[in-house]
Amino acid sequence: MKPIEPSKNSFPLQPLLRAWQVNSTLPPRFEEQVWLRIAQQEALPVQPLRRFWEWLVAGCARPSFTFAYATVLLAAGLAGGLWHARLETTRVTATLGALYVRAVNPYSIEGR
Repeated sequence: MKPIEPSKNSFPLQPLLRAWQVNSTLPPRFEEQVWLRIAQQEALPVQPLRRFWEWLVAGCARPSFTFAYATVLLAAGLAGGLWHARLETTRVTATLGALYVRAVNPYSIEGR
């Protein structure tokens, strides 16, 4: 397959964009206000959660970091699922044991 070569007809808005001119003026002291807002944002204390989020987003650009992060999340999910399953199995086993005792001897104290 040969590459597509741009032609004059492939970008119909190109002549309009080149002819477009901005005729409005900026408000007074616009540049000064922009730099003041930038300085105010830089002076704010960085929140730890935001710092972590920025670190995570920057790290996700690297495939090795993304793979390691996904592996850790998968391992944590599996560990949490196994722990929950163990607790649930213990609860169900106790309940079924009590029901069995009650079925064998309805007058037992242990099944109540």
